Amino acid sequence: YSPDSSGAAIFPAETGGSPGTLSYSPPGAFTTSQAFLSRSPNLDAISLSDDTVQWTFNGDNGLDVPPILVTDQTGNKQYVVMGSSLGNVYAISAASGSTAWTATVSGKVEQLAAGDGLLLVISETSGGGTLTAYTLSSNP
Repeated sequence: YSPDSSGAAIFPAETGGSPGTLSYSPPGAFTTSQAFLSRSPNLDAISLSDDTVQWTFNGDNGLDVPPILVTDQTGNKQYVVMGSSLGNVYAISAASGSTAWTATVSGKVEQLAAGDGLLLVISETSGGGTLTAYTLSSNP
């Protein structure tokens, strides 16, 4: 998938030719079988095998931060983490689309990152920015 003027162009790795576009705003998060793409204010889980929407999540109707994918410490469950312009952060089950965890930060969520067992959330208000760190666990 690659950004273009109408959404995201699809390029099969085998041929390189583009059979069409998705009406989503990349970047997205991916597993071997799913793409998690934002179509503000929604997050859609798309099956990579047939390009169908498996589930849709809209949170507080302010989702506008590119999603990231995290795996719990056991390696058994995957979650899509999404932020909103209203300051909410969501961890959504990649399998079902159900909310596993929600937090609220001060200001608009600007960016998300994960690594070394931490979820990092950068938020911004008119007075400046804040970095908030959450510990990832097997029970989000």
